[in-house]
Amino acid sequence: MLARVVGYLSNKGGMPMEVKDALTLMISFGALIIALLTVVVTIVAAINQKE
Repeated sequence: MLARVVGYLSNKGGMPMEVKDALTLMISFGALIIALLTVVVTIVAAINQKE
């Protein structure tokens, strides 16, 4: 999947991205952001609990 996205980005004027690929990419990016926020909140909560 990532190779296809990189291929699309590096191929100027190439094949357009399919809707399912775009949706998959957006959902994956959203999941990544949620995971990172969860890690940050967990770390902050652990630090505040120790004090």
